[in-house]
Amino acid sequence: PVDSSEEFHITVKNNKDDYDYEPPLNAVENDENGHPKFEQSLALNFTNLKPGHLALAQRNTNDREKNYTGYKKLKIWVKGHSGQGKFLLRLASTDGDSSPFYQYTGSLTAGWEELSLNLEDLSSLKKLVPDSLGFRSQGAYAVKGTPNLANIGALYLGVLNPDTLTPFYSDEVWFDNLRLDEARRDRGTAVIASARIGVADLLSLS
Repeated sequence: PVDSSEEFHITVKNNKDDYDYEPPLNAVENDENGHPKFEQSLALNFTNLKPGHLALAQRNTNDREKNYTGYKKLKIWVKGHSGQGKFLLRLASTDGDSSPFYQYTGSLTAGWEELSLNLEDLSSLKKLVPDSLGFRSQGAYAVKGTPNLANIGALYLGVLNPDTLTPFYSDEVWFDNLRLDEARRDRGTAVIASARIGVADLLSLS
């Protein structure tokens, strides 16, 4: 349950309006006049997140974004500021609370870090025996239920306060340039080499 002292805000940081914004390495291109193009990141700002609690931003996918089977990698840039806590990326069948999902959980650093998630590693988790809560886990990867990479209905980005962080966790975490990469050549599906998914559209709270 959410405590009254906990706050969670979903905003956007960009290189035009925010003096403290630093984009990922090589993320900003110049226009024909040599001026930097507009660049922005999703920012999750949270205060007093208690141990064991998580905060999630959610975005439903459109029809062109549902099928991930034509790619080998899912990549995203992540930046913490305190160097504490964890972030998670969740690929769910729907936006419902009981929806099956794939999930990756990683440690935050005080700076930009690029995550490269192997989609085949996610799929292979379904061969494992589930635990008492219905999860199949291996390292940073986990799956609940039987999601399908050919039909991803919702994306989640979030932050987690592990039980080792006490009593409260406050920070701002940035996400940028979520994209599918390394198109598979062994499938007949017509795909492009890289497909970018707009993380700045993740503006609903779950």
